[in-house]
Amino acid sequence: MPTTRPSRPKTALRVRIAVVIDDAGNWSAAGESGMSDREATEAAANSGNIAGPHQQGYFVTVLIPLPKPAELAGVIEREAQLPVASSALPVS
Repeated sequence: MPTTRPSRPKTALRVRIAVVIDDAGNWSAAGESGMSDREATEAAANSGNIAGPHQQGYFVTVLIPLPKPAELAGVIEREAQLPVASSALPVS
């Protein structure tokens, strides 16, 4: 019986961004999770920043590492002295 390897957690994400540039040097970019290439290109082209009559679309594709939770380590130097009065601490 074949064995299956456990899947490794994803450590990076492939991001694809549409960039549209006009002949005047104006540019706009768009892209987000779930957006198709066509939707991203249309969003970039219709941003209001592209005005020239000649436009060209490109895609920027990059592999970006996923953020990792920070792990902090510390040392207790001394205990904090809490107020003695019982009204000093909130009661839930």
